[in-house]
Amino acid sequence: MSGKSRSEGRRSRRPFCLVGKRNMNGQICSYSRRWALIAAVAVLAAGCAGTGNAGAETMTDGLLSGIPWSHAHPILVNFTAGLVPASFVSDVLGKAVKGDSFTSAGWWTILYAALLSPATALTGWYWKASLPLEVLPADLIYTHMYLGVVVAVVLAGLALWRGIIFSRDKRPGIGYLVAAGTAVGLLVYQGNLGGKMVFG
Repeated sequence: MSGKSRSEGRRSRRPFCLVGKRNMNGQICSYSRRWALIAAVAVLAAGCAGTGNAGAETMTDGLLSGIPWSHAHPILVNFTAGLVPASFVSDVLGKAVKGDSFTSAGWWTILYAALLSPATALTGWYWKASLPLEVLPADLIYTHMYLGVVVAVVLAGLALWRGIIFSRDKRPGIGYLVAAGTAVGLLVYQGNLGGKMVFG
């Protein structure tokens, strides 16, 4: 094989890219999602094999029985509170440094936040219904409850908007970043209301 053909052969290969949609040659990388799924399945399979079915069931039952369902809201809210700012910061960095990895991270994190947020809001309403009326200050709890629904709807809209951008292989524009930043601000205010009720 000549030097020219070897060079062409090297260029024709598509290097594995763990994060992002394009590899170093500018080609679309179709491996990242496939290998992420394979890795997740392998981890789950290894965990089941290591504990055995009976051990896995015992571990799961122990975890679930130790977490009251009324505590699901403060657990889930941490994911929403972390994923939304992470998406915003990733998109800002992706636009600033033109990094595909940051841009992809911005899409996936807002998607996960949008999927989790309805459960976060619903478990909050369920928790409120399980408490006596006088436990939580009325001037805060109802604002917190209805704002939680608004945040969930806003995140669903952002995820739809961001998904369209992602499908077109583009980076978010200023309009989306302003909307995402506003959502982060709403989430900070929402978290502050929750903190006041819990911690005073």
